[in-house]
Amino acid sequence: LHLDAAPFIEGDDAGAFVLATFGDFPVGTQSFTTMDLVFRPQEERPHQATLVLPLADPLAITRIPLSGIGVPTPVELFPAQLDFGEVEAGGSAVQTIQVHNAGTEPLSFPLRALGAGFTVDGAGQVTLRLEPDQTTAVQVRFAPAGGGRWSGTLTAEVCGRGCGPSVQVQGVGIAPRIEVTPRPADFGEVALGERAELSLVIANAGLGDLDVTDMQIVDDTGSVEFVAAPALPFAVGTEEVREIPLRFTAQVPSSRFSATLLVDSSDPLQPRVAVPLIATTPGAALSAFPSAVHFGQLALGQSADFDVVVRATGTAPVTLESVALEGEGRFRFEILGALPPLPMQMAP
Repeated sequence: LHLDAAPFIEGDDAGAFVLATFGDFPVGTQSFTTMDLVFRPQEERPHQATLVLPLADPLAITRIPLSGIGVPTPVELFPAQLDFGEVEAGGSAVQTIQVHNAGTEPLSFPLRALGAGFTVDGAGQVTLRLEPDQTTAVQVRFAPAGGGRWSGTLTAEVCGRGCGPSVQVQGVGIAPRIEVTPRPADFGEVALGERAELSLVIANAGLGDLDVTDMQIVDDTGSVEFVAAPALPFAVGTEEVREIPLRFTAQVPSSRFSATLLVDSSDPLQPRVAVPLIATTPGAALSAFPSAVHFGQLALGQSADFDVVVRATGTAPVTLESVALEGEGRFRFEILGALPPLPMQMAP
């Protein structure tokens, strides 16, 4: 038997069934393979779904009904929700959840915390063993790394990974969170010698003032500048924005001009944000990489080689007519190997 595609589960209750292993295909004559299915009900009711096997043989059984009944779990968690309120980023707060075995048999299971910033007994999970009618207290810690709303779940996994009673946990991290848009900042197509302007928006999506301490434009060509240099530092309040206008002057043709704006702030998660600045300038241009070559220290009689790449970096073809070395000094430089026939046309 051959599969045309991977097996899958369909139906309204498909989420309650998990295909843990697909088995080994193809299956030879008078042979078999094993497929592991897990039933993880989230509700106390009957569940139905269908396992579909897209077999190449149209006469083979390709649809297998699946069913199961979700029954009440003997484990109870209370309270039903933990709300930590506001906590300073980098700090933490602790609350307690009670776990009760309401059944008649001893139980051993993991209590797992899902959601960034939340832990149980200092870890992502803790294994509990409860005798009948026993209740234990477990510490839950909320330690936000940054500002904004955080949420997660605590699950007593009595019926498998992610299966069992759960409670919601939530809290608010008190810290600024920087958002800079657009990224990248695209000036678009700008003709040679012309200018284009755009505005970057710095927003504070967290809580508490965002202090912008430094802004630097990294651009060897000097093509990008602030329209009006902002006075630093400056603060952006909660849910406030600040516009930063930038100007690009097209100095040389380029199929892809690029520079970077670096923004330093008090955001604990992103103390520095790098914003790409891009533009296109139509025309023919030729560039050499690297633009300067340093051979280092050489003893008398020694020599060193260095590769230089010449590339058409504009949007139109370039005709390379000659290549020559110019300059004065006590050292002798020469071009190694034969040059391609000149003149030659180089495509962008």
